[in-house]
Amino acid sequence: MPSQGWQRTDQRACEPEAPAILCLSPESEGPYELKVADRVVLPGECVQAPSSAARGRLRVALHASGAEVATPSVRVGAGQRTEIEVTQQRRGPGVAVVERRRCDARVPTPGGSP
Repeated sequence: MPSQGWQRTDQRACEPEAPAILCLSPESEGPYELKVADRVVLPGECVQAPSSAARGRLRVALHASGAEVATPSVRVGAGQRTEIEVTQQRRGPGVAVVERRRCDARVPTPGGSP
């Protein structure tokens, strides 16, 4: 995955062939921020890959109170919206995928069908 060209997005729906979207869950409590390529993502925010990106593993950097605490890889791909959450692991904070959804251009409604 490219390490530049990621853009912040507020999209709740996307087209099946749209660039990958990566979100940091709002449930990620604490002083966390995620560095995705050349962008900083706070809990509840999302970034979208450049249009040239297809799929692959993306190295991200998790920061707590300004200090880097983990550098996991997350699998992302075109036509997918991936949400990750900060987790506590044996070696300290890390991230885990909590939702991976295929893009279909329909806006999901809370507690129901699109």
